[in-house]
Amino acid sequence: MKKIMLLFALLLSINSFAQNYPGEKVELLVGKTIRVIPKDESLQKYGYTDFFKDPDFQKNYKKSGTSTPYAELAGKEFKVVSFENFIAGRSTKKTRLVLENPETGTLYFNYNSISPNTFPFEVIGGLEYPEGHFCSNIEPVKAEPYEPGGKFYATKKRTDGVLLYGYKGQHENITFKINYSTGEERFKTVKQKGITLTFDNGEIISRPDDEVLPDSDGNNVLSASIMVLEAHKLKLIKEHSVVSIKVGKYEIKYKEGFALKEYIKCMLK
Repeated sequence: MKKIMLLFALLLSINSFAQNYPGEKVELLVGKTIRVIPKDESLQKYGYTDFFKDPDFQKNYKKSGTSTPYAELAGKEFKVVSFENFIAGRSTKKTRLVLENPETGTLYFNYNSISPNTFPFEVIGGLEYPEGHFCSNIEPVKAEPYEPGGKFYATKKRTDGVLLYGYKGQHENITFKINYSTGEERFKTVKQKGITLTFDNGEIISRPDDEVLPDSDGNNVLSASIMVLEAHKLKLIKEHSVVSIKVGKYEIKYKEGFALKEYIKCMLK
C-alpha cells in the first residue's frame, strides 16, 4: 500500500510540473514565485545549470565545474521580476528571467521556450493560462473526411517529441505520433516492439505488439504511433494527463501531458 501511495504521489508531482511551464508565453511567469525543484539523489552531483549573476550569462552563480552546486539552489524560492529577450553574439536569440531572492540577490536564468526539460521550477499557485492558449497550437488538416462535416486537426509542432492528430465527426479519434531520440550512436538503434502511454490516474493505453521503427536516416530516433478510437479511452485522454511514454525498451517520464490533454480537448470539443 505504501508503494502505491508513493507512486501516486510521484504521478501527481509530474503532472503538476507540466502545468508550470509556459513555453513561448514566458510573460505568464512575471510576478510569480517559483521554487527550484529538488533532484533525485543520483542527479544531485550535476547541480543546476543556467543560473547567472550577470545578464549576459557570463558568470555562473557559485560556479563549480560547469554548474551551480545542488545545495545552493535546491528548494530555493525566487520572485520573477521580469523577462528580457535579447540577441547573444551575432544572431542567437535568448531570453533571460530576472529573479530575486533575499539571500542570492538578483539572478538571471537562461530560459528555453521550447524545452520543458530545462525548466527546473515549480510555480507556486500554478499558472493562469489565457483563453485559447492551447487551442492556438491546433490547425485544421486538409483531408477527405470519413463522413460529411467531419474534420481533421493536428498540433502545429511537436510537444516534447509528440505530435497529435485528431478527427472530429460522427466518429472521433486521436493519434499520438511519438519520436524518441535514443541517444545511441548513429545507426545503432534497431526495430523494436511495444508502445505504452501511462496516465496520472495509473491507467494505461498499450499496443505491445506494434512495431517501433528507427529513423531511416540513421539518427537513432524511434518513431511510433498509437491511435485512440474507443469511447472510454477518448474519455481517459481528455480527462487525464500522460505521465510516461514507453517506446520499445525506452521509457520517458513525460512532462507535457497537461498540454497534450488540453490540445485533445481543443480538437474534440
